Amino acid sequence: MSSEISHPVVRRPIPEVDELSREFWEGAANGLLVIQRCTACSRFHHPPRSLCTDCGETKQTYVPVSGEARLWSWTVTHHKIVAGLIDVIPYICLTVELVEQPRLFLMSDFIGDDVPLEQFKVGCAMRVIFEPVSEGGIVLPQFRPAPVVTAS
Repeated sequence: MSSEISHPVVRRPIPEVDELSREFWEGAANGLLVIQRCTACSRFHHPPRSLCTDCGETKQTYVPVSGEARLWSWTVTHHKIVAGLIDVIPYICLTVELVEQPRLFLMSDFIGDDVPLEQFKVGCAMRVIFEPVSEGGIVLPQFRPAPVVTAS
């Protein structure tokens, strides 16, 4: 079995933008990862919510975050379950935990052959990239293993 995954051009499903998520998608379109934060207790929430699940506050704001994360979990998907990704099976589904707060998770996928599967290890450093997916301006925050910095 090969340790790399190679795919053709992908036509991803387009997420639905609503009033709660609009600022998240606008940030991504501008190359910024912004996450909803409670104005009372400062807890981050993703996906966005109208009510803080920690303190009950209804006022939320969006703030830029670093885009740095740790790989929490991942799997290689072999089943044809997501429209638009059927022609690129297998691909990697991953969950990352942002460094700003424990249990602040985002989902991503990895389609391509530029990173060997051996680099996907639970706990490894990940970094956000922004991938345009529609002519309507939708940009997906996606996560890739962070470059390893070596001392010179």
